[in-house]
Amino acid sequence: MNYDETQQKLILREMEKDLLAILAINLANDDFEVIYSDGAYKDYKNRFHEKDFFYYWVKSGLRLIYEEDRFRMRAEITHKNLEEQLKDKDAYYTICRFIIDGRPAYCRIKAAKSVLEEDVVIISIRNVDEEIRHDMERLAEMEELHRRETVYREAILANSAGFMEVNLTKDQITTKIYDNRDEWLPKELTIPELGAPISYDAFEKWWAGHMLLSDKKEFLEFSNCAHLIDCFEKGQRVVSIECKARTITGEVNICLETYYISRDELTGDIVAVCVLYDLTQQQKREQDMQELKKTLEQMRMKNFISQMHPHFLYNALSSIREIVLTDPEYGADMLYDFTTHLRASIRAMSNDDRIWFSQELENIKAYVSIERMRFGERLNVVYDIEGADFMIIPLSIQPIVENAIKHGLYEKGDKGGTVTLKVWEEEDSWEISVIDDGIGFDPEEVRKQIDAGERDSTGLYNLIFRLENMMDASVELNSSVGEGTTVLIHIPKKD
Repeated sequence: MNYDETQQKLILREMEKDLLAILAINLANDDFEVIYSDGAYKDYKNRFHEKDFFYYWVKSGLRLIYEEDRFRMRAEITHKNLEEQLKDKDAYYTICRFIIDGRPAYCRIKAAKSVLEEDVVIISIRNVDEEIRHDMERLAEMEELHRRETVYREAILANSAGFMEVNLTKDQITTKIYDNRDEWLPKELTIPELGAPISYDAFEKWWAGHMLLSDKKEFLEFSNCAHLIDCFEKGQRVVSIECKARTITGEVNICLETYYISRDELTGDIVAVCVLYDLTQQQKREQDMQELKKTLEQMRMKNFISQMHPHFLYNALSSIREIVLTDPEYGADMLYDFTTHLRASIRAMSNDDRIWFSQELENIKAYVSIERMRFGERLNVVYDIEGADFMIIPLSIQPIVENAIKHGLYEKGDKGGTVTLKVWEEEDSWEISVIDDGIGFDPEEVRKQIDAGERDSTGLYNLIFRLENMMDASVELNSSVGEGTTVLIHIPKKD
């Protein structure tokens, strides 16, 4: 290729577009010359017009660098460091941010030994902001892709009995074979006839011969490398086969072997993640979930029934009727509180859909008003609410407050007492505490009575069970006879 002088200048100008400066430094005496700066090109003439480059760099040059990078660059661009960096190599590179057009821009500083003179170092500063930021965006995209792949893999493997990664093109198992429950393979997997690396097809034959109880021929025709590659080429990315297998303990389970097939972007090979799902265990878990749902439903109904004792309804309505005759306005307020509490109880009977805590708080205050109407100054309730912007299952906190009033304070007789409801927010949870200074009780003794059938379990322990299983909450119960009871509830925040 032959370029004329004009074309050469155009090419040179294009190459210099992002070049900010070129300096020559004589390390023998620290003299320096600016050879090129801001597009003004000069020929290098081996003469130095300025003195003491490193003094100039500290006093003036660092002002051009973004403030967060100045301390590092002051340490890197020194006489001693340049000598050390160039002792065994021809060039040294570093990246920092210069202030360009009022904003920080990534630049590459290159220090190289001069080919023309000994002790002379050529420093070039080039604006590489666009490519650095492009690389950073690409890195962020790759990290996000990796995160998604990790989440996807964890989701696939979460309920598996075992899995392995396979290169179908090379017929190789490329990772350790994982037995998640130590039920399917011996602790030390030693299969001498397979060799190393382990052949995937050979391993499947070993698996079929030693663990499989269903049709071995059908299984091997489906699971071999050639068939799985054929599935991939036909567009099938996930394929499965159901089989019956025996664990090392002799237990017979129904299994689903699933293959997640893809192409390795680097090598082009067809690869797969082979996952073994224990359908028998899954069926057991589903049965356990159904039993749990049934138990929660029964507890919800018991909770509702416990709220709607006939004597509570009768006493509340009788009190409201008497008040209406003497103080109609107060009676109307009490009737409103009664219907608020009744609506909340009926809603909880129909379903366990979560409600805002502010709605639960409204029910609590309505219930307290009804009880205060009946028991007067003996009942004192303190509300310390720092936040209510979260969801909770209905009739979950009000019964705890009710329990504190009925079984804590009223047992003290005319003395009465105080219940404190406190709600606050932590970084990863909402905290709720119900504290009373009532008569207290012995939690261990109550638990023994419940287990022995001497005491009805409906009440506080049912509520704790619901909170733990429906809200992933943790509940701390502390009580001392004669001192009172504290219930502390930790409700984790959900993403």
